[in-house]
Amino acid sequence: MSLEEVTIFVIPRQIYGQCVNSLKSIFEHLGKNRPTIIYHAAGLSKKIRKELEEVASGYSDFRFYESEGYDFISPNEARNLMLSELKANCKYLITIDTDVIVRAGWLESLVSCAEETGAGLVGPAYIDSDFETGRVHMLGGGADVRPCTDEPGKFLLTETLFHFGENFAELAPKLTHYFKTEHIEFHTCLISRAFIEALIVAQRESGARGLAFDEGFMSLSDHLDASLEAKRLGFGVYIEPRAVVCFPQPKGAELSPNDFTLLQIRWSDRWNSESIRHIKKKWKLSSKDVFAESSAYWMSYHRGRILFKSLLSWLPSRLTNSGKFLKFCLIFESLWNKVLFKLNEHRMYKGGQQIS
Repeated sequence: MSLEEVTIFVIPRQIYGQCVNSLKSIFEHLGKNRPTIIYHAAGLSKKIRKELEEVASGYSDFRFYESEGYDFISPNEARNLMLSELKANCKYLITIDTDVIVRAGWLESLVSCAEETGAGLVGPAYIDSDFETGRVHMLGGGADVRPCTDEPGKFLLTETLFHFGENFAELAPKLTHYFKTEHIEFHTCLISRAFIEALIVAQRESGARGLAFDEGFMSLSDHLDASLEAKRLGFGVYIEPRAVVCFPQPKGAELSPNDFTLLQIRWSDRWNSESIRHIKKKWKLSSKDVFAESSAYWMSYHRGRILFKSLLSWLPSRLTNSGKFLKFCLIFESLWNKVLFKLNEHRMYKGGQQIS
């Protein structure tokens, strides 16, 4: 097929500082392909926006999706807004975060897999940090909602990441073909137009707002929800390991004040708790289910770890290794997160959450 039938959405994730390098890698590995690329502009400084414009100069099928009146938006809210930009002939949407670096062949491999399998979702090999380190974040995984024997009508949710932490270079020779899996992640993901349309129909039939991507997932588990929906609606979920991407982990000392603000809001206690509440309600999870809380704890830890690496790097190790001191820091960081969220609420997208 012609890759002109592919649209790429570049979605804000957690910092601005990796935007330029990410877009450079996308253009470097487009080859002769001409997909439409739409970049969500929420919160971009004039400097970063100018650099992005320079990267995309001369490519007529690149444009920004302008954010009017807000600087912060959840990924699913951004995807839903941008769906109005899809051309009638668009067959596949690729959603990619603003911090992802891609390797040669990533685009063609994802599309070929979808063409050959009819998949609803196709994910690449996800590498944590950088290609040199080569540590796998995930190569597919398990995702299942099963009945809870102790609570009739309630369910337990499980998620596993295949090959997490393993060396990709050692695995790659064995990974020569796509394979079925149960879930992907939204760092980079191909989504078929047919699956998007089926999601909209299913949401309308359930009495919800008829949005493709559930906006109740503000920060956590949006990818898992989409994967479970694909399974429920009969669409295949695949991993194409010949498409390889990585997402460098932020280094606190290199982050700007704007980066810190976005990071705090993207993984805020408020958005995390709203996502937990929503996944429990939507998938009727048991009170004994621990998945949601453990995910929220991890993302709060991730948020705080980046902050502390920057602010506490000048303190002696005997202090930073103290359990009591670290506990105090976590309490302080959580309070600061709540204050920062409140101070920036007026800069957030006010679209209203989907009710499922």
